[in-house]
Amino acid sequence: MADEKKKETGLTADTAENTEENKNKNKKSDNTKNLSVLCELGGKRKNTWFAKIKRTFTSILPVSKSRKGQCINCGACCRLPNVCPFLKCKTNGKFYCSIYLIRPLNCRKYPRTESEFLTADTCGYRFE
Repeated sequence: MADEKKKETGLTADTAENTEENKNKNKKSDNTKNLSVLCELGGKRKNTWFAKIKRTFTSILPVSKSRKGQCINCGACCRLPNVCPFLKCKTNGKFYCSIYLIRPLNCRKYPRTESEFLTADTCGYRFE
């Protein structure tokens, strides 16, 4: 049966193995591309620990001048990528930070740029 497939496709066992190896190499290079692109998923950005670390290191940079609006206490940014232990909820459903006065820079400046704006659907900030 395998010999019949070889005859139909014109592939030898060596060629078939090479083709399989190429597929595996392509999968590995696709995975590497996925890691480097990191955040694209259906046109939306996906948050990861790497993205969180990147936001932390770049938080010393200034906030984009095109950022407008204000925090509406939705708490969405405090769930990136896991719920912050300092995020608390009021009885009216609004969220607040229990360490607001000493919160880290990446919390103070989120969203710093449009490229790291992961909570556009709920956040009070926008970029023009």
